[in-house]
Amino acid sequence: MPSRRTFIKQTVGGSAALVASGLFPSSPVLGANDRIRIGLIGGGDRGQEIFRAAIRCPNVEAVGVADVYTRRLDEVKAIVPSIKAYKDFRQLLDDKTVDAVLIATPQHLHALHFVPAIEAGKDVYQEKTMAFNPDHARRMKKAFEKSDRVVQVGIQATSAPGVARIRDLATPEKMGVITALHTHHYRNARHGGWLRDIPADCNPEHVDWKAFEGEAQAYPFDPQRFINWRFFWDYDGSNVYENMVHQVGFWYKLLDFKIPDSVTMTGANLLSPKMQVPDSIDVSMLQGNILFTWNSMFGNDFYGEGTICCWAQRA
Repeated sequence: MPSRRTFIKQTVGGSAALVASGLFPSSPVLGANDRIRIGLIGGGDRGQEIFRAAIRCPNVEAVGVADVYTRRLDEVKAIVPSIKAYKDFRQLLDDKTVDAVLIATPQHLHALHFVPAIEAGKDVYQEKTMAFNPDHARRMKKAFEKSDRVVQVGIQATSAPGVARIRDLATPEKMGVITALHTHHYRNARHGGWLRDIPADCNPEHVDWKAFEGEAQAYPFDPQRFINWRFFWDYDGSNVYENMVHQVGFWYKLLDFKIPDSVTMTGANLLSPKMQVPDSIDVSMLQGNILFTWNSMFGNDFYGEGTICCWAQRA
C-alpha cells in the first residue's frame, strides 16, 4: 500500500496529465482500514480536477467534500455519489477517519483551511499559491512546524519529469555561469480567459457568503465577486499568484533560490475592464548574482505561456 507521503506526491504530479495518460497503476483492493481516506475542501473546477486525480490513485477512498456553494457539492457528489457533503469545512475535519485533505479554495482562504487541517491531524495537498500574504504564510509555517504532517503545495512543473533533465543541464560545466533568467506568460484572452457567467443559483440561499469572505473586507453578497474572485485584490494577487508562481517555483527548486535581494513590479489593467488586478505585468527579482524577470499580458499569445530564456556567461 502506498504511504500517505507517496499518495501526496502522486496526487500533485497527477492533475489532468497523469490521469489522462493512465500512469496510475492498478492494484489489489485492500481492506477498509488499509485505504487512505481523503477529503476535498473546495469543489470548483480545479478542486474537481485534482480530486479526480486523487481517486485514481490505488487504495484511496473519497470520504467527504466541503464547499460554501451547494452547486459545487452536487457536482462532486456526481463524481462519487456516496461522498459526504458539508458547507462548513470544519465538519469534514471533525471526521477522525479522514487521513488527508486536498485544498483547492481561492487564494485568500488557503491559510484559513490549511492551519485547521494541520491542527486536526490531516496531511495536506494544497494548490498554489501557498499563502495570500506574509501573515498567512507565517501562520501556516508555524502550524506545520508544530506538527508531524505531510504537506505539499502543488506546482505542476516541479512534479514533472523535466525537472531532472533541466537540473542536469543547468550546471556551470554545461551552461557557464547563469546571470539572468526571463520567463513569461502570454494569453490572447481578455480577463485571462477566466471570466465566468453567473449561474442562476448563485445567491445567498446557495452560497455561504461570510465563509467565502473569510478575513477579507466585508461586502454585501456579490455574485461577481464570488464567481470571478480572481479579478479582485481582496481574494487574489493577479497573474503573479495564478501563473508566475509556476515558473518561479520551478527555478527556485532547480537553482535553490532564497528570498530575493530586491523585487520590483509594474502593472496595469489595459484590456480587462471587469478586473481590479492588472492584466499586463512586469516583475524583476534580484537573486544574488542572477536577475530573474517575468512578464505577462492577455492581449497576445505569440510567445505562448511557458517560454523560458536563460543567459549565461562562460567562466
